[in-house]
Amino acid sequence: MPTRFHGGYRGGLDVIDFSVNINPLAPPGFIMENVYKCFESIKYYPDWEYDTLRKRLAELYGIDPELIYPSNGASQGLFTVIHYIKPRTIIWIIPSYGDYADFALATGINLIEIPMTDQGREFYLDWVNVVKVVRNSLKPRVVVIVNPVNPTGTLFSDRDIDDFIAMLPGDTYLLLDEAYMDLSKGEFSSSYSGVDSVFTVKSLTKTLGLPGLRIGLVIGWKEGIEGLWKVTGSWQVNSIAECTLTRIIESYRSELMGFLRKSKEYIRRERRWLGRELSGIGFQVYPSEANFFLVRHEWIDTFDLVQMMLRCRIYLRRGDTFRGLGSKYTRIAVRQRSDNKELVRAFEQTSKLL
Repeated sequence: MPTRFHGGYRGGLDVIDFSVNINPLAPPGFIMENVYKCFESIKYYPDWEYDTLRKRLAELYGIDPELIYPSNGASQGLFTVIHYIKPRTIIWIIPSYGDYADFALATGINLIEIPMTDQGREFYLDWVNVVKVVRNSLKPRVVVIVNPVNPTGTLFSDRDIDDFIAMLPGDTYLLLDEAYMDLSKGEFSSSYSGVDSVFTVKSLTKTLGLPGLRIGLVIGWKEGIEGLWKVTGSWQVNSIAECTLTRIIESYRSELMGFLRKSKEYIRRERRWLGRELSGIGFQVYPSEANFFLVRHEWIDTFDLVQMMLRCRIYLRRGDTFRGLGSKYTRIAVRQRSDNKELVRAFEQTSKLL
């Protein structure tokens, strides 16, 4: 059985699931309408080169179609990149979810974890120290950075990443996991398309609220993207996902962009409200630019907190399921106001136990 842990409640209760980081306003009606219209496409193979899909994605992100590799969600894209690079070392910024550790263990790749420092009010990354570690590691090597960071919600600026790229030595690749970036910025953006040795992985399933559809993409430079096609099998994106996304971008582009901007603003507002409420209850709430945030609670372990809230039919993501975090942290997704109120009410009702 796999050792990795993901959000998503799998028990038998009817719960409000705060463990999954999905756009709280998604999916909108125009997206679901196109999903239903694309059901018939399941009878046919997808275009294994995904010419039309790549062109539509290129229009969405304002880049060359040759710089795009469509993937079965962000996860498949991430591991395809690692498989192509075949690094001797993965340098991984934590806290983060554990898929990279499992992959490194399975393939015999040397894994070096560099933790961000919890400074009490926020998490801090020493970029100079990361470069030192990179220089002393076996090459070829790949540095993996999740931005915004899952689970802390920390957002590194383009300036941070630009300066870091400039300091990296040769035989070093940078893998940017931007699964939550488009929701954070409120626009479909790509800052590093065409930059040698930099791969960016995106997740459209989280943005559109269709995690079961499994569609993402990798953005890179021409030679790198050509390399991804050589190490992957055929039909990594299914027919329904291919059809749905192509139709949405072709016929509902303005609605899609408006929906993304609306989602960003809604998440920002709800994140601020919910964070303020939880701070008032006594949680240490870390600043976030994502559709989730991290809280710290010295008085109770995350396992006990999750179990206690489950009795209130609310499910949270344990902090100790992330590499680099311990039992005093829990991750909470931002949901719609009615759900967020239920979360606060449940915490208030059990406050004597906290």
